[in-house]
Amino acid sequence: MQYGISVWDNGKYGNHRAVINVQQSADAVWVNIPWRRRDSDPDKKNIIIVKADTEEQIKNLIPININNEYGDLVFQAETPGKYYVYYMPWEVSGWKSFPKITYPPFKMEADEEWLSRNKLTPETLSDGDWRNLPKADVLEIQACDEFHRFDPMEVIATKDEVEQLIAKYPDRPYLLFPESRTYPVKMTDYLPLRWIKTGSKTDFFGEAQIGEFYTFQIGIYPFKQDLENIEVDFTDLKGSIGQVVNASEFRCFNLGGIDWWGRPFKRSFSITKGKVGTLWFGVQIPKEATIGYYESIISIKPSNAPESQIKLYLNIVPNILEDGGESDLWRFSRLKWLDSTIGIDDDIT
Repeated sequence: MQYGISVWDNGKYGNHRAVINVQQSADAVWVNIPWRRRDSDPDKKNIIIVKADTEEQIKNLIPININNEYGDLVFQAETPGKYYVYYMPWEVSGWKSFPKITYPPFKMEADEEWLSRNKLTPETLSDGDWRNLPKADVLEIQACDEFHRFDPMEVIATKDEVEQLIAKYPDRPYLLFPESRTYPVKMTDYLPLRWIKTGSKTDFFGEAQIGEFYTFQIGIYPFKQDLENIEVDFTDLKGSIGQVVNASEFRCFNLGGIDWWGRPFKRSFSITKGKVGTLWFGVQIPKEATIGYYESIISIKPSNAPESQIKLYLNIVPNILEDGGESDLWRFSRLKWLDSTIGIDDDIT
């Protein structure tokens, strides 16, 4: 499936749509949209279809199967061409500074005669004749701008895809998915389709600059049991010609840090079976470091399951980052501010 962005009145139609193509006009056409959406209760949200060239709303429309993985819709296509399916239209109420967003339910406006003629009434839908209707093609899933797009980390894997992935690792109680900071893990109830394609990994490759506070993450998916009291160990980050970044330069933000009083603290981290947990890491690359390839081993150690290891390969490249990367939001280097002690003493900050 292709994903992209476009521009439309998202205040009227919502932030997401599917672009579909009807090859020939028909009294009723069927489209199966593999939208792979993560939102709760998708069957309780409105759906709007409009003709792409005129923005005419199609009234003769009926949702048949609506779930997180896909939606089956039948609608009247009096002319061939592109249609837009808006599947998360929202309404806003309240003050401008404190808006309340709601997703209204589907409003049935289809003509009873059209439903009957195409065997789409409640009494005839179960016969499944709608599957014999002409089928429209899904061209693209679009968001109204870059900020609102779901791909790649909020495009869910299907239940069958997850089961097939698990079947590849019958001896493991959980899977590890080391991931770049470029793709922050956002879902806890679903695996992203991206992980189905990449599979579980035991290594991670990254690139950092001298002086950078380099961040990355490891997604964890326990599919046989809960994982309790996960701990993490690091080895020194060793270069190919003997350079060393001490293991003490590593941080796992989920497991502790510095509190608002400047005191170190620790916390436990557990993951419920069937949920996705994410460990965020940072490592301070010293300004005295030399360029080259470095390796470290990260051990993931649940108290009630076998230990697993991720081998970290980090390429340290030239150009010193004097601020550690804090001026570039995409680096997530500001995570180290969670351990900041600025403002604790009586000095002017």
